Amino acid sequence: MTGVFLPGGYQLSALSGDTVRKGVTATLQFKPSKQWLFTLDGLWDRYQLNTQTASIAHFIGPANVASASVDANQTVVNLTTNNFGHTDFVSQYDHTPTTVKGFGFNTQWQSANGLLALNLDLSGSTALADGPNNTAFTVIGYRNVVNWSYGGSGIPSVVALGDPSIGVPGGTFTDTSLGHAHFASRGGNRNADEIKEGKFDGVLNLDAGVLSKMKLGIYFSDRTKSDDTYSTNASASGAYGGYNLPIPTSTGLLSVFNAGSGFLSGHGGTIPTQWLTFNPDAYFAYLSQPSTAAAQDQVLGLPPGTTLAKLGSAGFTAVKQAASYTVEEKVKSFYLETDFAGTVVRKPWSINAGVRYAHTELQASGTSQQLLDLLPIPNDLTAYTLVYQNGGAQLPVTADNTYNDLLPSVNAKINWTDNVITRLALSKSLARPDITNLAPRVTITGNRPGNLTASGGNPNLKPYACKNADLTFEWYVRRGSSLTIGLFYKDIQDFVITTNTSESFPVQNAGGNFPTGYAPFTVRRPQNGDTAKVKGLEIALQHTFIELPAPFDGLGLLADATFVNSNATLDPGQTTKTFALQGLGNTQNLVTFYEKGALGMRLAYNHRDAWLQTAIGVTGEPTFVKGAGQLDGQISYKLDQHLIVTLEGSNLTDTVQEQYGRYKNQFVGLTDSGTRYALGLRANF
Repeated sequence: MTGVFLPGGYQLSALSGDTVRKGVTATLQFKPSKQWLFTLDGLWDRYQLNTQTASIAHFIGPANVASASVDANQTVVNLTTNNFGHTDFVSQYDHTPTTVKGFGFNTQWQSANGLLALNLDLSGSTALADGPNNTAFTVIGYRNVVNWSYGGSGIPSVVALGDPSIGVPGGTFTDTSLGHAHFASRGGNRNADEIKEGKFDGVLNLDAGVLSKMKLGIYFSDRTKSDDTYSTNASASGAYGGYNLPIPTSTGLLSVFNAGSGFLSGHGGTIPTQWLTFNPDAYFAYLSQPSTAAAQDQVLGLPPGTTLAKLGSAGFTAVKQAASYTVEEKVKSFYLETDFAGTVVRKPWSINAGVRYAHTELQASGTSQQLLDLLPIPNDLTAYTLVYQNGGAQLPVTADNTYNDLLPSVNAKINWTDNVITRLALSKSLARPDITNLAPRVTITGNRPGNLTASGGNPNLKPYACKNADLTFEWYVRRGSSLTIGLFYKDIQDFVITTNTSESFPVQNAGGNFPTGYAPFTVRRPQNGDTAKVKGLEIALQHTFIELPAPFDGLGLLADATFVNSNATLDPGQTTKTFALQGLGNTQNLVTFYEKGALGMRLAYNHRDAWLQTAIGVTGEPTFVKGAGQLDGQISYKLDQHLIVTLEGSNLTDTVQEQYGRYKNQFVGLTDSGTRYALGLRANF
């Protein structure tokens, strides 16, 4: 099947979990005189989110499609798999803890006459996510025939058809006698992010005509981020690949998971709410037994000890992988800022003008594995076994980068009356690339036939620069009521985007699938993109009903809307276009509030129109998010001058997030997070 948009798979997941958080913060201040102030603060925070996920999944590729129907956009809307397709039951967990530590020191000095003020800030923080063996991804499945269909809204349907010729009944995903071993991997990360910052500046208050203030300062930061990736070695995680070894019901591994009758209800589609599940740790223990490995050898007709050799001495224990990296980014900058003020035709005006010079040095290091071959898995058309040179030895990779930037800015304001103000802002800003994107690594992410994928970083990324212009009109009607209208324009250069490029990796071709000696991969990397222009309009209104009689005079209203337009949008019909601004979309917000005495109430409706989430996803296709609105509420009551109790409700309308591809009938995902409530007590001493 060629020239059509084929879904890559379909997965239904139910996630549950709990959060444990402990934290301590402290601040100490010392003011020895009117001129000096010293502040020292610190924090410690430990956060752990424990999640368990039970999923049912179907990989869909050209090789396991028996029949399909397409629409006018060449999008598959209905398909039936052949009996080489598989139903997968995926069991996952994540128990990774994160610890954050930080400190800060600040000292301020002001001259007795108030002409000169000096400020020194020093701070440092570390964040460590330490869980080398705290995640699991495990799969048990069996050959099955299913029908997948999508009507263009809600969620797709998936129905088990089964195949009596291979002993699989239709109409069920809950037969514990059908399970076959397939994939098992532990993993995790030791992810550390450390930053040290310092700033010293001085403010000189002048009375020199229109020049009222001057500020000079220097700033430095030294940030180091390291990510050591751990996972089960590929030979062990795929040792049972291919759904060859039946799992006897006597093991008690498989049980029926019941997602409940309300699971994704109200979103259309015929989907199972019950399927098989299992405990990952019990699965690891079962697959590690010599008797299980011997049974795998017998099923495949392999020499005794073959599967045990694949498991190796580490077994399913996660070990450090070549995807690990360290990036250090040093920034030094100098800035000058001046304030001017005066009157023109009796109208007060002020101008703030400044410039910042920044010098950035980058050092990136990591490791990489060299692919040796891709071997077919017996009786499995869904994956290859990855073979690396020198047993997967990791080779060091390093890269350096340096760049300089000059960033001017001007902000002007004129008061036409006491209640009417116009502001104009012109500036050039930059956004440095995500430090994770700078890692000098290439990692194979997909080993499926016909869909070989890899991803890598790019240490040569430049920051993207943006020229900004903002014009704002503000009318303060009376106390608590205002109207604001703003126009903005942005000219963005070197915007960081993700691209997919075709690259050929040399292989030995021992399995005979790559006669040219090269395997075609789609490699996903961040790159600096083209120039993009954005223009838009913002309108905001605030009104408090102080004219109403008590107790209704505590009512208020906030409303705002943003409308944006850009020349860098994605045309679904142009499949070769890869550059488009992500995240752009019109928004509308409406908030009603009540503040009177000890009682406070707030009800907020926030709506966002459809927007582009990723221009190029892992599959090479874009992902859009459908427009949706969400209602949130909060009630607070001040018990006394020290205690405040609050009740918050998030997503009271139970709004879901829906994702689609190039066209709206290309279903990508639906996430139902439900409504969340939080009860809190805050104490001030």
